[in-house]
Amino acid sequence: MRPRHIAILPLLALAPACKCIRPDDDALARGVAHSEAGRYAAAVGAYEQVLDAHPASARVLDLYGEALLETGDYAKSLDACRRAQELDPALPTAHSHAGQALVELGRYEEARASFERALALRPDDEHVQRYIALVDRRTGR
Repeated sequence: MRPRHIAILPLLALAPACKCIRPDDDALARGVAHSEAGRYAAAVGAYEQVLDAHPASARVLDLYGEALLETGDYAKSLDACRRAQELDPALPTAHSHAGQALVELGRYEEARASFERALALRPDDEHVQRYIALVDRRTGR
């Protein structure tokens, strides 16, 4: 079982920073509500609706990637997180979610590098520190 990395509601508060997303966007609010309730497949659908209208939102791509991660679609999650990283390299959760997907795909060295980038952006993130320790155990570091 993977430890859950972040709470989603703080990311919703970041949505106004993206000029293309209104904080009251119904699909975004539904996606967050579904994710918070553990209904990740429904969250994926809601985030896809937002991304249809706003494909260049790093934060929504990250939320989408996290929901995909929770559904077990690790390759698609990694793709969404990598797109989020391209759009906003300073978004730590995009790096940590990519790292989680990479762990699930068995790509530990890439996962560690992604976690290290996340930790550089948010040095006190205990979840990321735990993931680095997990990767180190699995690779014998």
